Amino acid sequence: MPEILCTACGSVGETTSGACPRCGSRDLLPADAPSARRFIEARNARQSRPAEPAAPSPRAEATGKVLGRALGKLFGK
Repeated sequence: MPEILCTACGSVGETTSGACPRCGSRDLLPADAPSARRFIEARNARQSRPAEPAAPSPRAEATGKVLGRALGKLFGK
C-alpha cells in the first residue's frame, strides 16, 4: 500500500481504511505526488520564519529617554 500525506495533521504513513491513522482525516495525498511535495515545502517555509523582535514596553522607552537626557547633560551634548 502506498504512503500517504495527511493535509490536516501532516503525518506521513500508510492509510487505515482510507483515513489518516493519526487524526482520522480523509484529506490525504499520495506522499510521492508533486502536490504533496509543495504542501511540505510550504509548511516548512511557514515554520522556519524568523521571529520578529518584540516592541519595547512604554516603561522601557521612558527609562531610555530619562537616561539619554541625563547622559546628555553629564557629557554636555
